[in-house]
Amino acid sequence: MNNYAKRLILIIFLLLSVSPLAARDNKKRVALVIGNSSYRTTLYLKKPVRDALNVKLALTDLGFDVVFGIDQTKEQIEQLIRLYGEKLKGRNVVSFFYYSGVGFHSAGDDYLAPVDVDMKTEAEAVKTSVLLKTVFQENFAHESKSNIVLLDPVIRQPPGWFYATKDLPANRNGFTINPAPANTVVLLSSGLEKTVFEKCDNYTNFVVEALLKRLAGPKTELKKLLDLVGKDVEIDSEGNQKTFVVGYLKKSIYLNNGKKIIKIPDPDSLIYLVDKFRTQLKCNCGERNNAVLTGKKIIEKYAADQENKSVVEAVQKRIRAIEKEDPVCRDNSAYDRAYKTKNWPELFSVGRRIIEREGEKGIGFDVLLDLVSVGFNRMEIDKNYKFQNETLDYAQQGLKLLDAGVKTNRFGVFEPFLASDSARCWLNYTIGIIYERRLDRRLDGLQYYYRAMLYGPEKRDDPTILIKLGDYYVEQATKLIEANRKRDAGDQKADLDYRTGLAYADRGLDAFGRGLRAMRKKNAPPKTIEQFNSKLQSIYRLRFNLSADANFEEVLQYVDKLIAGPLPDPGAKVEPAVK
Repeated sequence: MNNYAKRLILIIFLLLSVSPLAARDNKKRVALVIGNSSYRTTLYLKKPVRDALNVKLALTDLGFDVVFGIDQTKEQIEQLIRLYGEKLKGRNVVSFFYYSGVGFHSAGDDYLAPVDVDMKTEAEAVKTSVLLKTVFQENFAHESKSNIVLLDPVIRQPPGWFYATKDLPANRNGFTINPAPANTVVLLSSGLEKTVFEKCDNYTNFVVEALLKRLAGPKTELKKLLDLVGKDVEIDSEGNQKTFVVGYLKKSIYLNNGKKIIKIPDPDSLIYLVDKFRTQLKCNCGERNNAVLTGKKIIEKYAADQENKSVVEAVQKRIRAIEKEDPVCRDNSAYDRAYKTKNWPELFSVGRRIIEREGEKGIGFDVLLDLVSVGFNRMEIDKNYKFQNETLDYAQQGLKLLDAGVKTNRFGVFEPFLASDSARCWLNYTIGIIYERRLDRRLDGLQYYYRAMLYGPEKRDDPTILIKLGDYYVEQATKLIEANRKRDAGDQKADLDYRTGLAYADRGLDAFGRGLRAMRKKNAPPKTIEQFNSKLQSIYRLRFNLSADANFEEVLQYVDKLIAGPLPDPGAKVEPAVK
């Protein structure tokens, strides 16, 4: 066999021995990867840059020529898109486009927000962002290209953060991508028209973490791989995030080859665990449970490692601080949330814990005053008496603390009384209402009403309280006067009761007289004024045993003398009047 024949057989053998995977590897592979974290306004996203870097490394391992950029301005993104387009020229190309950062929808179009986006208005945001459609139209038009797109819009604040104005409805924060370009499959990390809440303590976003895991695993066709990624995301996010796939490819594509060439960090290595621990420490106080778990894993695995003793000790110290701080923050957050959502049972439950933990000063006292105020409002507004007993206990405790000299800046958190006298006023009034209306302790209630009138302008000369006092006094006066008016001569007890009845009548005139004065100051309707006048005349006739209408000028003169002095304390002994 001559040399030519030998070479021909060798060429045929090599051609026949090329596997489908090897043939796949001969396809041109180009990727564009962008991650924006450091927005120049108020927003900072922790994970897009890290995620973009991980995606770049993975795609490079898989044979992609990667165009890469992080924290890109609009001009820089447009330059990357042009470079990406140049590399995509030709046939039989597999392209991959990944974007993580802020994305939004406006007037039928999707936009990538560069780090220099102007967020003042929707019009400015559109003007200073990059139209996603241009990436598709300029680079994915040729049918010989198989295009894979992973869009991972991230947001750390609730919908509506994006604009200072209110012209952006919440359901327009995410991408729509409908329909997808031809021969293009788009994986949206969180579904149509939605953005991902950036969870503070996961090391990478759920989608990137799931993608890297699947790319490092067995050889899997793209459609199946994306399905597995979606299931992983839903499980890892505990159902809070679901991916969404738009479009399809005409041919089967295998991104990975099953050889595990993707470099996944060893999850048990100290450097990985410490980096993860540091990331999780950036969560807000009260949200660092995962940091504690990671820290304890570091201690468990490396406690005996003398070379890293200082690292382990630092982790131990930080965990102790977290375990002390986080319960406080969790309770404070739960308290805020319960009040804002009007979850009153939860508010009282959390408030109880805060009071027990903080004691009688500072936030503990403020929360106690809050619970009195909320309990009072639930009774008065909602007719809900579920918290009546706790409200009564806290009001009584609050008065004792004020008498002991406890101070605070606001005298409450969400419903502050702002001043000591105002707090005393409402605490007394709250106790009065519960005693008088709910516990059938009328006289006790009247005494607390009286004390409420002594503090602050809110209840001073309150007509409602004065009427309650007046009605009570008139009832006592009527009972004693009528029972003893026809007494036997020389019956000292009857005479004493009669004169006590007269004193009660004077108190009734005093209370209704103050009520009339308060009503006149309020410019009450004439009908109301007339009712008070009539009541005063009636009590005056009882007091002086008059059968006909009394001269009203004479009544007013008598009442004016009474109200010139201090308001009598309903709890004080009633001294019999002089006949």
